[in-house]
Order: sequence, then C-alpha cells, then structure tokens
Amino acid sequence: MANKYEINTGSIFIQLTGCDEKWKIYDRQFLIKTFQDAIQSALWQKNIISVQYNGENGSYLENYEKIRYPGALKNSEDSRVFPFPDYFLRNDNESEYLNIVNFETNCFIDKWDYNFDLFFSLQFSLTEIVKGDETPAEYFLKYHLQYTFDNDFLKFKNFLENLCLKYSEFLTNKYEPLVKRFIENEISEKKSSGSDVESNQISIVEKVIPEITEVTPELPPGFEQIECEASKEEILNYFMILSKEKNRLSDKFYMEAKDIVDFIKKNFAVFNSTSSTKYFPINLSKREKGRLTYFIYQFFQKYDWKPGSDKMKYVALLIYNFELFKDDNAKILSSNMGDSNKPVPKNRIPTEKYLLP
Repeated sequence: MANKYEINTGSIFIQLTGCDEKWKIYDRQFLIKTFQDAIQSALWQKNIISVQYNGENGSYLENYEKIRYPGALKNSEDSRVFPFPDYFLRNDNESEYLNIVNFETNCFIDKWDYNFDLFFSLQFSLTEIVKGDETPAEYFLKYHLQYTFDNDFLKFKNFLENLCLKYSEFLTNKYEPLVKRFIENEISEKKSSGSDVESNQISIVEKVIPEITEVTPELPPGFEQIECEASKEEILNYFMILSKEKNRLSDKFYMEAKDIVDFIKKNFAVFNSTSSTKYFPINLSKREKGRLTYFIYQFFQKYDWKPGSDKMKYVALLIYNFELFKDDNAKILSSNMGDSNKPVPKNRIPTEKYLLP
C-alpha cells in the first residue's frame, strides 16, 4: 500500500481541482505551461492509459477526439475554471484511435524521475501544516529525508533550499519558514546527538542562489559526427521541419528552432562545430517515438543511402541526442528503423511539402 507522503501526480491533481479549488492559489500560466506539461510527460513516460481501443469502442474514442475533448479545451479557457481538462488524448501507433489518459490516475514519482522537484514542491505546498495535533507537512519532510534521501541530511538540506528558491512563488509565505525550522531542528538534533554536521550551516533566509558548476562528461564511446551527401542548407531545411510542424495532441511544435540549430551543429561534420553531450527537448512521448525514428530514417534514405550504408550512425544519433531513446538497445532500434515500422499517415512528421523531390 502506498504511503500518503509518496509523490503522486494523481493525488496532486485531485487536490488542486477539488471542491475547495486550491488551484486558484497558483499562477494560471504556471498551471497551463509548467504543470500541464510535467504531468502529461509523467503519464506518458510511465505508459499510463485509462481507456484505449479494444476493438469495439472506436466510436466512443472518436467521439472524445472530435467532440468532447475540443469542448473540454474550450471550456477550460474560462478563467473561473481549472485551466485544462482533467484528461488528455494520446496517440497509439498501433491504432487509428486516440487513447484517453485521466490526470487523476495514480502515478508515483521518485527522485530519479524527470520533474521530481516540481511534483515534490506541489505536493508539499498542498500538505496541511497543522491538522489537529498533527503536523502533516513536517511528517512529509521527515518521510522524504528518511526514504527518498536515505537520511543524507546535507543532500536533503541543499535540495530543500534550492527548491524554495526555484518555486518561491508558492513556497515563500508559509512553507519556506517551515523548511527553515525543519532544517534548524535537524541540525540541533544532530549536534546534540554528536553527529557530524557542518559547522557553517547557513539559514535559508540568508542563503543566496548557489553557484552551480556544470560538469560536462566526455562524449560517449562510439559517438562521431555524421558525414553524408547533404549540404548545410539541406540539413538545416530538413530538420527545421520539426519547428514548423506541431504534435496535434498538445498543439505544440516538435522542437524549437534554436535547439535544432544546436542539434545539427553537434551531429553533422559539415558544420565543423564542437560536439557536446547535450540532450535536446522534443515534444513527443515514449509511445510516439516511432515518429522521430521514421523521420530520421527518411533523412537517411534521402541523403545518405547507398550500397553498404551504415544505418547505425542514425541509431546513435537518436540515442545520444534524445532522452526518449537513451536507454534503447541499438540493435532493436535499428531493426525498428525502416518502412516496415513507419507510423500510420496521420501520425507521421510530414516531410514532402517542405522538400524538393
């Protein structure tokens, strides 16, 4: 049975949208842009689906796509209601119908998950400070010190302090003082018990934003820039399609132009630029990976195919540039990269209208 202090996106959503309308405490644009993206991504990454095509419910799913969901989106534009529907639709490469995913579904997040700090901050800010003779918010912190951070107090202290800086808009008034008191009490307890605690602990109200040193690891083994027949202009024009086409579910472009420029400079030798280990954001879920795989395969076909051509360098391009693919098996990914596994037409990233034949 799950502990009530575990980070659960479903619980966060239910608390935000409950009858007491706690969502009104938060900035509306923050909920629309930051929270909505994060919770959708979490459900995508963990492959959580509420309703999917079962061979008989096609008309039901089609009704959601064409009538109910557009209506729910329109209704959420009213500033008096929560700013997005309580579910979203997602593609299924194996079906012509979209799946339904409810935001209230349990989705547990641990500290290795993307956006853990955001969900931690939200659940903490939604936890009551005092309830009768109990102090739930303090119990919440103690729970995560013990079970999430393995009683590593200094690491947890730094995490909390950075959290209060990053999400000051909804932690400052009530929850930052609670964090400060929690840290001071822990330090006092450890000192009284003779534990080794740094003597120069800094109060959170005196702390400035810490200097962050970015460590750039060495390039992964086997990574090398691609040499192909395409010119700089052809490479740029092809990958800029990702900044001109939108994922129809989120109505957002697949990539931003500035990221695409960095991406092609990193990966194609013709640009004579230094490579990095940077991963690039892309507006796709794990179940939509096939779109990008086929898009890359089409580039390979057009600009680099010849007898004996090695497709594996484009497999490496996916693995070393997009977190969606970083844990994929290269051989399996290579076998999936081809015409036999191309997405259905409506789920492909279109290339024909942008390229000369």
